[in-house]
Amino acid sequence: MYILLNGLAIMLIVMALPGIFFPIRFNKAVLSFAKNTEMVRAMSMMLFVISFFFLASYRKLDGTWNMLIDILGWLTLLKGVVALRWPGYMLMKTKKIFSNATMTTIVSIICIIVAALLVRVGMVKF
Repeated sequence: MYILLNGLAIMLIVMALPGIFFPIRFNKAVLSFAKNTEMVRAMSMMLFVISFFFLASYRKLDGTWNMLIDILGWLTLLKGVVALRWPGYMLMKTKKIFSNATMTTIVSIICIIVAALLVRVGMVKF
């Protein structure tokens, strides 16, 4: 499980770095991706797998900050359901989130922070 969490963290970092260094190009790429409903539905299936991985590997509702991984898993599952059922809604949200370069940079930094959290959980748990 540690290897999978690190792999997911590396994937998040690789996806987030262009958003920090090239936010305008990254905006165009993400919006063109979100317009393709087949790709959105395929990514929603990937979100299902990731969310089940979160929920299966780290099921700890103890009231500490480690509970964030479980909450992240449930939110990822919910996002997967929404993306599978309503891909147009995901396009609308993508346009709103990636509306300017500043928001793109902020979202990319949040992805890197989540990646660091995944590495930390992998090191402590496994």
